[in-house]
Amino acid sequence: PTHQAPGTATELARARADQAILLALKQRESAALTQYLLRL
Repeated sequence: PTHQAPGTATELARARADQAILLALKQRESAALTQYLLRL
């Protein structure tokens, strides 16, 4: 079947977006932590 179940692509895209957001937040956190430690 070439037809995807409704919502599958949306859920997949949403999961990927969530992962990207979490990754960005982690990178931002570590960058902020690094700058904070450098200021000490």
